[in-house]
Amino acid sequence: MGKRVYKKCISIFLVVCMLVSITPASTCQVKAAGSIDIMDITEKAGVFVRGGMNAYEQAKAEGWNCGQAILGTLKCIGKEMLGLNENSSPGSTVIVNEVDLSQVESELSEIQTQLNKQNITIINLQQQMKDSTDALSKQIADLSSQIAQADKRKSYESYLNDYFKFYNEFCVAIGSSEKILNGMYDGNPTEDAVKNAYDRVYELKGTASVNYRTEVENLGKYICGKYQSTNPGSLIDILCEYYKLAGYNETQISEAIQQFVAQTYYAYCLANYYYMAVTLYQSTYVEENNLQNYKTDYNDVLPKAEIKSNAKEMLENSMATTAQIFYDLNKHFCSVEDQKVLYEGAGGTTNRTMNGSQMDVEPGSSVSLPDSTQILDSYFESDYSKMFGNICTYSYEVSDSGVQIEGNKLSFDDSITEGKEIIVNMYCTVSDQKIKLHTYTFTCKSGKLSGGYGTVEYPYVIRTVDDYDNFTNSADFSNAVISLEADLDFSTTLFLPVSNEFKGQFFGNGHKISNIDITNISYSSGMFASLSGVVVDLVIENARINPNLAKNSMGIIADTVNQKGRIERCEVIDSQLIYGENSVLYIGGIAGKVNGGSLKGCLTRNVQIVVGNYQDTNQSGFVGGIAGCVDNSGSIEYCGREEGSLTSWYQGTESSGSYLGGIVGVIYRSTMNNCWSFKTGGTSTDNADFAKNQKIGSFVGLCSNLKSKNNIIYSGIDAEKSSVNRVTFSNKQQGDGPQVLQKEDFNCSQVGFEGAGYLTNADSTGNPLRLHPIEMKLYTDTVKKAYYYGENLELNGLRIQLRRGNAGMLGVKLYNVNTDYNAKKAGNYQVKISVGNLNSKFEVTVANKPHTYEQQSITPATCTTEGNVSYKCKDAGCNEVLSSVLSALGHKMEHHKGKQVTCKEEGEKEYWYCTRCKKYFLDEKGTKETTKAGLVISATGHKMEHHDRKEATNEQAGNIKYWYCTLCNNYFLDEKGKQQVEKDKVVISVLPVIPDSEKDSDKNNSSTNTTQKKILTKGTSLSDQKTGAVYKITMEGKEVSYKKQSTKKKKIVIPDQVTINGYTYKVTSIADNAFKNNKNITTVIIGKNIKRIGKKAFYGCKSLRNITIKTKLLKKNTVGSKAFTKAGSKNYKKLKVKVPKKKLKLYKKILRKKGLSKKAKMR
Repeated sequence: MGKRVYKKCISIFLVVCMLVSITPASTCQVKAAGSIDIMDITEKAGVFVRGGMNAYEQAKAEGWNCGQAILGTLKCIGKEMLGLNENSSPGSTVIVNEVDLSQVESELSEIQTQLNKQNITIINLQQQMKDSTDALSKQIADLSSQIAQADKRKSYESYLNDYFKFYNEFCVAIGSSEKILNGMYDGNPTEDAVKNAYDRVYELKGTASVNYRTEVENLGKYICGKYQSTNPGSLIDILCEYYKLAGYNETQISEAIQQFVAQTYYAYCLANYYYMAVTLYQSTYVEENNLQNYKTDYNDVLPKAEIKSNAKEMLENSMATTAQIFYDLNKHFCSVEDQKVLYEGAGGTTNRTMNGSQMDVEPGSSVSLPDSTQILDSYFESDYSKMFGNICTYSYEVSDSGVQIEGNKLSFDDSITEGKEIIVNMYCTVSDQKIKLHTYTFTCKSGKLSGGYGTVEYPYVIRTVDDYDNFTNSADFSNAVISLEADLDFSTTLFLPVSNEFKGQFFGNGHKISNIDITNISYSSGMFASLSGVVVDLVIENARINPNLAKNSMGIIADTVNQKGRIERCEVIDSQLIYGENSVLYIGGIAGKVNGGSLKGCLTRNVQIVVGNYQDTNQSGFVGGIAGCVDNSGSIEYCGREEGSLTSWYQGTESSGSYLGGIVGVIYRSTMNNCWSFKTGGTSTDNADFAKNQKIGSFVGLCSNLKSKNNIIYSGIDAEKSSVNRVTFSNKQQGDGPQVLQKEDFNCSQVGFEGAGYLTNADSTGNPLRLHPIEMKLYTDTVKKAYYYGENLELNGLRIQLRRGNAGMLGVKLYNVNTDYNAKKAGNYQVKISVGNLNSKFEVTVANKPHTYEQQSITPATCTTEGNVSYKCKDAGCNEVLSSVLSALGHKMEHHKGKQVTCKEEGEKEYWYCTRCKKYFLDEKGTKETTKAGLVISATGHKMEHHDRKEATNEQAGNIKYWYCTLCNNYFLDEKGKQQVEKDKVVISVLPVIPDSEKDSDKNNSSTNTTQKKILTKGTSLSDQKTGAVYKITMEGKEVSYKKQSTKKKKIVIPDQVTINGYTYKVTSIADNAFKNNKNITTVIIGKNIKRIGKKAFYGCKSLRNITIKTKLLKKNTVGSKAFTKAGSKNYKKLKVKVPKKKLKLYKKILRKKGLSKKAKMR
């Protein structure tokens, strides 16, 4: 694809890498519902790519010590996002020796905050990404019918549709992770909350995805074309091939997929960042807590070695994927052909364009191919190259010993054989991923003259009189581009005109050819005999021309200017043209005859023309100050004549006769605009024009069908009167004569400054019009000006323009370089660029190479005081130290309402606790510090009332012996208040009326006499005749313990309560050894009031299959040792234990500690 296409795709790209935008495809009409401004997020997104690569490099160098390497990188990522990386080069890494959780949490929190503030999280972009992907998916479906190759179409569509589905799910998963982290950092999270958040991200809890690592790896596989074993290629490969099958051209393909590529890589890189953050947290957590494993809150266990391995694989995969993206973009969208290169040859230094992948080079020359920054500039624009310059580098390799490579500069030896071809390979490297991109061919070919190949970019150079002679003597140069790079003086050398028709381009660059003497030459009078090409910015001075020839035209620069010929901004100064032979001639100061060509911005000064033989009345000729004849739709514009004289002795009347014009002798069917004549002398005839036959016009001799406007003749007080008073033309055949205005005030604006590049010389006593001096302007915007120690000077991208005023001159200018640049010494250097006598300069800087800082010391910031951290560059010989102040952190307060004091328990004052500095304060602002002990309010102690035991009757309740505190209103079984009970526990209920016997009951059926039955005391055993259960009273009239089972039953139900002899008791415990070694029971149901299970209560109950526990009152210290040891031992796997749902986790821990088999199923 063309470079322009690639540039369009890449400028929307991201990336490299990594971006998110929707640009309407003008041809494809693909547009998502919402669009993302890529320019706002590209630079920030690039931070993650560069950060990932730096982490990879540093971790590898440090033996994959990922904690140190990743934290150092993330510190710089945070700084770059905040725009605070002024102390380090873009993408640099601070080396951190010590990593703790507080550092990690602080850095990650700050980065997440910046992501949210700058709206570049997946959460913010997710819907727009989905809309864009859906639009692309729909377009592919619409194109399906246009593709004839069914097999390939189906294969590609199936693969892409699978990817679209996966990608949307991937974005949901990453968005969910972001929400978790945002929620965690909102407020002051506890350490447990932070851990849980990272564990949820790692496990991808709350999404349908498998886990985070797998998702990121799968997206990387899609990008690299490794997701399936039968994969038809990388994602970009498949998309490009599909659109080609549908008949799309390169531009259409670029427009169709540019956004998709951008958002895919952006999502991949941001997801990698989150995985890097999770890995860093896990690594730090293990180290800080001195653990061998990291256990998530979801029971996954990661050994230290696995964390390290995960990080290594993640970083390696990230680099491989980044390299693949660059490779695919280069392969499909980047034309590395037709590169602009800096060429230094015999002719000078210039910018040349390669012919595809080939270029001719001179022996001893050098070529500076674009370096990484310039390649990235041309693809990404300059802002992008700053992002990706530390990610992707371009390099060149050659096997020929005659070529030396230093960076991007190729130097060719003088000894290389003419015609030899040299192969140079171009590589793109991302970290240690190296990919061959292209192959260039350089052919050794000697230049001509003083160097050059005769092209616009590298013209043949004339610097000496000998160069000029070789130029005039060979037809090889007649169609070439020639550049005059110096003034030439022919005072001691014969000047020979160019005899062959010149069809090329001759750039005078404002230089002079002086002291020309052309006498008795028969084939030309001026520099060019026949001009069909271009001559610009040439000055002829002090020419003496007196030829011996029989031609019909004569001019000092060109005898004839043909249909495509042009002479522009040329001057003839202080010169003479004399001819007295018998010929019909067109004679002019610049050109003899302009036959369909043009003269523009040319002028003559003090030029004298004398032609004809005053004794010969039959000679005919046309004489003009600028041109003898203009014909065949020719043009003469912005041309002028200053002083000088024209003398014509022609009197012949043959053909059209003989005429003299101040500017043009005769003009047919042509144009003359904005021309001028400036002559002084008053009434003196010394400077006056003269025609023997009196057929003379101040501007034109003879004209026909002339188009003319805005021509000016000077008519000031000192003007040469005969010219002013003379008619502007002598004769006209058809149409109008020239439009000529007389002006006493003679200036640029009246003749058209822009057209000729004229300069008003206000101080001149003569003609105030001059061609503006040629000036040189340097364009250095794309030239590298900032270098690091050891880097060579590079001038790729330098542009030079020669100008006359506001008018730019044609052609590419060769130049020479002069500088004291020293790559081994830091400082500022001037680079002087010279073109002939013109020069300009600009400044470059050499700085010490970027530092690699290693942490030396740190004084941590506290909540109230600033800290300080210092880094030292670890590079050999460098003692650069960087220190920075760490801002005070501020208190991170937890509020505690305090606790009311009681008789028994101490109270606590209301306070605030800082989780950072671990200090206590009595106010929220942290100004009233206290201690933990200072918060305590001492217990008051009980104020006891003693109550003796009182027996209950069948009419009145009694009570056991107890003490009552009048302060806290609580009841106790001891005077010291250690055994607190509820009020109902000290009360003995009213005794029921119970007959002494059935017999007595019958006898006294009508009697009201009753007897009192004494309440049973603590420790008394009771038997339940219905169930065979034996209980023991643990609290009189209130509670019993299940002691044993007296009958052989398979199913045991331990009830919530039991009624025996008219008394109802709560069953609150199971006694020690209650069912020990009972081989009969298979099922046990434990009631909801059980608070305690005794030692070995179910020990050896090997037939147990089902245990149902209804109580929620058990604690780890209320279940006796070995209570369930060997329970269900006949087949542990068949033992099922059902417990209250909310107690599952706790009871599982308690029961297994008390002997329950791990094979038993608990629910």
